[in-house]
Amino acid sequence: VGSYDHYLYAFNNDGSLRWRFGTGDTILGTPAVADILPGTAGLEIVIGSSDSFAYLLDKDGNLVWQRGTGWFIRSSPAVADIDGNGDLEIVLGSMNNALFAWHHDGSLVAGWPVQAAAPIFSSPVIGDIDGDGAPEIAVGSDAPLIYAWEANGSLVSGWPQSSSAAVKGSPLLINLDSDAALELVAADLNGELHIFGGLFRIYLPVALTRP
Repeated sequence: VGSYDHYLYAFNNDGSLRWRFGTGDTILGTPAVADILPGTAGLEIVIGSSDSFAYLLDKDGNLVWQRGTGWFIRSSPAVADIDGNGDLEIVLGSMNNALFAWHHDGSLVAGWPVQAAAPIFSSPVIGDIDGDGAPEIAVGSDAPLIYAWEANGSLVSGWPQSSSAAVKGSPLLINLDSDAALELVAADLNGELHIFGGLFRIYLPVALTRP
């Protein structure tokens, strides 16, 4: 778990401290834990920090690599095989309007980073939005726009879609109508809930009682 004291903490199941790893600033995002490195035992941990760096750590809290994004990171990372090569990629947003995607070795995925029109506080989600059988990457922004990109960094046809205010939270991908594609659900700071299916807003924004 991340902390305002700049450290990422790992605890044993009895609550005792296993290790801690120091970054250069506050950690606001949630770490992702997955088997990212091929041929290694155990799971790896990836986290972004307000010091502008993304960090990949091994199971013992040792640094594997760090990569700069150029500005604060408020987003939580998402991990998935976005390019179909059998290995996991790491996707993470930055407050300099950029969304990054790295291979497990820290090299950038071809076509990335991509640019939004405003800072990305939202955490990305990954899934098949357009029903083509391949994963897309979606994220909210402060624009207010909701973006969706293909694995090669090109925008999904018909995206971005508008919201009435900034989308700070992570969108949700869920199959609401049992077709081949997932629907995207996102809430904005005006208290509206937006639901998109493929290229279209399939439901009018729903007003929530609070943002």
